[in-house]
Amino acid sequence: MPAQRSPLARPALFALTPCLAAALLSACGGGSSDYSLSGTVSGLSSSGLVLATGSQTVSVASGATSFTFPSGVGSYAVTVKSQPTVQTCAVTSGASGTASANVSNVVVSCRAYLAYVTHGSSDTINGFSVSSSTGTLTALSSSGSAATAYPPTNIVMSSDGSKAYVSFQDSPVIASYSVASSGALTLLSNTAAVSETRGMTLSVDGKYLYSTNYTDKSLGQFSVGSSGVLSTLYPTSVTAGSTPVSVVATADGKYVYAANSGDSTLTGYSVGSGGNLSALSTASYSLSSASAPRGLATANSQYLYTTLAGSAKLLAYSIDSSTGKLSALSPASVSTGTTPYALALRSDGRCAYVVNRSDNTVSQYIISSGVPTALATATVATGSSPVAIALSPDDRFAYVANSGASTVSVYSVGTSCDLSLVTNVASGGSAPTGIVVR
Repeated sequence: MPAQRSPLARPALFALTPCLAAALLSACGGGSSDYSLSGTVSGLSSSGLVLATGSQTVSVASGATSFTFPSGVGSYAVTVKSQPTVQTCAVTSGASGTASANVSNVVVSCRAYLAYVTHGSSDTINGFSVSSSTGTLTALSSSGSAATAYPPTNIVMSSDGSKAYVSFQDSPVIASYSVASSGALTLLSNTAAVSETRGMTLSVDGKYLYSTNYTDKSLGQFSVGSSGVLSTLYPTSVTAGSTPVSVVATADGKYVYAANSGDSTLTGYSVGSGGNLSALSTASYSLSSASAPRGLATANSQYLYTTLAGSAKLLAYSIDSSTGKLSALSPASVSTGTTPYALALRSDGRCAYVVNRSDNTVSQYIISSGVPTALATATVATGSSPVAIALSPDDRFAYVANSGASTVSVYSVGTSCDLSLVTNVASGGSAPTGIVVR
């Protein structure tokens, strides 16, 4: 007769207690979301600051000295989602981690706008504070400037204003700097590039930097570490046209375009999940011979604009959101001044400004459905040999770096895109090559 199985031999069934269930979930990577996330704010004197972690946001009022996110967290990464008016804020400490207790050590620092000008003859970067009311520039102390070993050609800054990147003529490196709230620059590293660089752009999320390898017919590609230091991606470069001089990324992070002055072409790339560039199916666009494209800008990930230094034109294209393909708008171009060098757009894409190096002017346009139209007053005067232009983040002021005069022309920006000269200030060095305001 078969043996009877004892009831005691049956597998034990038991219910998970809430604590045990939570522990098992955490072990599987779910984490807890029961911990509060808060921090301190310094220097905030205007409205509009919004912080984010994951899908959570918190608005921080003008004058506030602290913040708390509305719900608990497990893992967190605090970023600035929206900047306040006339200020730039950065998360300077405690930005990310995995909570095992309530978190209160996140530090956000805010400051007024700063401007930096690179100089090709004096081999310097010179910093300025920016007046929130008039836009005028005031030179910072010596800590807000830096000497460079080679002539700097360009400068870009992270969206939170905490890092700056500088390229050089005659030297295949890109320098990374930290930017203090006071404007002081501290060199973080010099990262090897394939060749000397003229143009640079950061992805909107700040994770990647792309550069033009001026003598190598290629673009460099880098990841940006949490400290701001650059690391080369693999491969270190992708093919471009001859003598690439400028590069731009779309705001949606999908595409990058380069202007190649030597063979008068534009080249386009898709951006992979790790930041790597791949040539688009329609990878190159030939322009008229010797047109020498130079400045580049995109608007709302829908339109691309480039200046033709050799034929005094501003070209306008639409961008196919699915393929990145460029299609000329109608009309395809508008006239500029002589030797249009650089280009800037208002953040909403409704105004465009082109600096014309050979006739010392800025051309100004209003844009509708992507098409630029010259204003009734088509140009305004600059200093001698303007080569670079930047708008303040709030679009209230425009700044033109004049290479021949070693000055910066400051303009207010009207509601109809019209520029009005505020003042001219000494640039702090000799022969400016680039300018950034953040």
